[in-house]
Amino acid sequence: MSPRLFHIYGPLWVHSFGLMIVLGLFLFIYLTYSHPVRKRYMSPDDYANMLVWGAISLFFGGRLFKAVTEWHTFRDNPIEILYPWVGGLGILGAIVACAITLVVFFKKRAIPVLPMLDLVTLYTPLFKQFPA
Repeated sequence: MSPRLFHIYGPLWVHSFGLMIVLGLFLFIYLTYSHPVRKRYMSPDDYANMLVWGAISLFFGGRLFKAVTEWHTFRDNPIEILYPWVGGLGILGAIVACAITLVVFFKKRAIPVLPMLDLVTLYTPLFKQFPA
């Protein structure tokens, strides 16, 4: 499989890895939204807010982890930390940041934490990508 599917503009490409993550995201959204546990404990508005906060924390946690673990890449030009196409994301940082954010979100909204984390972790492996 080709790592780059097509060119968008400048340094931006659609990568096969990124496309699979987006497809996994859409499947994750569909399955968690239609799950009976979500319907029992969370309104559709809270669900949409959870997705937004989760996505923000995934991006910033992943980027922060990548910048910290590979500082030598960004040492000469630290502004590149803000460019996700330079270096990518660190999956461990994304997962930790999202887990912390979701626990705080559920507690603030008075949503039971453990049943919702069970639901989210049930479908999280859809994001796991294997090398081609």
